[in-house]
Amino acid sequence: MHQHGAKFTPPKDARLLPADKPFYFEEPVLLFDDAHKDVMPESRRAYFQSVVDRVREATDRLKASGEPMRVVHGDLHRWNVKLYRGQVAVFDFEDVIKAWPIQDIGITLHYFYGEENFAGIRAAFQRGYASVMPWPERYPGEVDTFIAARNLVLANFILQSLSPEERAEAPLYFEKTEARLRALFAGEAFELRYW
Repeated sequence: MHQHGAKFTPPKDARLLPADKPFYFEEPVLLFDDAHKDVMPESRRAYFQSVVDRVREATDRLKASGEPMRVVHGDLHRWNVKLYRGQVAVFDFEDVIKAWPIQDIGITLHYFYGEENFAGIRAAFQRGYASVMPWPERYPGEVDTFIAARNLVLANFILQSLSPEERAEAPLYFEKTEARLRALFAGEAFELRYW
């Protein structure tokens, strides 16, 4: 898909968001609003801000690399891929964006981080990718940064869509998200379950 996206010219009226900043969707960033201090106390806010800064720095490095952005799926995970009669079918192109391949890989691997054999899954994914085109990670930790970027986007989305029932569960979700980010950057395993 990344090979195709590099050559694909979208229709002139296509409106593709560029993933050129940590929060590229058009919804407001609520993570640092005072209204959400119950789930984002000062220490967590500071930590999340450090992750935002890390994602911004990594994105700025991509912009400075000279590599052009391309059309990518933007939400490629196991629930958006089906195997049917020996053929792989990808669907749910609602979040198609312009980005760099490493960002799209971070999104995909985000959904595997927390699996019992994440290291093996990640290595297999990398081998498969590298059998088709060069692995795009330019420096150690770049993929992890974009796995974390997906955590940030989803956490921000959660704050925008909470029902009263979900609001009661939000403190635990944010506590686990912080633990997940810290484990990721420490190179540690993490149990996937949130609730």
